[in-house]
Amino acid sequence: MKLSGIEGAVAFAGRRWPGFAFAITGDEAHGPCPVCGCAEEDGFIIFSDGGYWCRPGGCKGWLDEEDVQLTAEEARLRKIETEQRRQAHKQREMERRLSALEVMARCEDHLAYNKTLDDADRAYWHGEGILPENVDAFLLGVCYNCPTDRERRPSYTIPVYRRDGETLWNIVHRLVGPDGDPVRTDKYRPHRAGLGKQLTRSRILDGAKEAVLVEGAKKALVCSQHGFPAMGLQGCSGSFPAEWVGWIGGLRRLWVAFDPDANEHGLRLGEGLAKVLPRCEVRVCAFPVKPDDLFARHGKSALDFEAVLDVGRLVKAGRR
Repeated sequence: MKLSGIEGAVAFAGRRWPGFAFAITGDEAHGPCPVCGCAEEDGFIIFSDGGYWCRPGGCKGWLDEEDVQLTAEEARLRKIETEQRRQAHKQREMERRLSALEVMARCEDHLAYNKTLDDADRAYWHGEGILPENVDAFLLGVCYNCPTDRERRPSYTIPVYRRDGETLWNIVHRLVGPDGDPVRTDKYRPHRAGLGKQLTRSRILDGAKEAVLVEGAKKALVCSQHGFPAMGLQGCSGSFPAEWVGWIGGLRRLWVAFDPDANEHGLRLGEGLAKVLPRCEVRVCAFPVKPDDLFARHGKSALDFEAVLDVGRLVKAGRR
């Protein structure tokens, strides 16, 4: 296919899949997957020569494959080229991510952020549902000039650890405006680029038989204080990495407990996980408010939270 670089490839993709938008970055473009639907955000990659690849779903091919009649040999060579490109891209991503992870493993910024807290900052965390004794236990903090923000607005910080519960994986920055309220859009920022996605409190999966999957690190911390084995997923949409599927493979029961405005995403993820967790009972819950707000804003108890879990929609019953 003769294309004028990545701009031409994106234009062709727009004609083939109307309604899908792809953002150009260098000699690639990223967006949601119009083929298998596994990538809901930016996991679908278009290359400048007309090839494409869905990172989470694995589908791959060429933009013009429906318009061109290929011989068996041409089809075979295209398949080889596509796989080589996919592997090269995967290797580059892994190298970038490993470098970023190695830097984070040595980072101690979260300790400084915790020491910076004053009484007003601690009151902020208490208002978000964190018990006073856990502000330091969780090493929550504040950064008065957030390095992730061009405007250098302040942020409240949450450290995220790897499966061992000790190695730092990321520091989530929760941006706030001049009035102290969270900014309306793009308020959660990673401490540095290239870290990939994280699963907050993934350490609970060691030997666990039940878990609650919520949106975000803060919700996981708040819910855990009330006795629930909660994990935090960054954002409600996007892919669920295959590595994490292996982590949760030993669960017998999993509740997907997303925010009220993300019920469709929660159902879609729950149904997808049910397909790959043959021994797990998967339920998708419809909370009337954000799960952490049930405690922090509405004064409800663990029994109230459990009542919502009990009536969660069963998408698959696991084998006992």
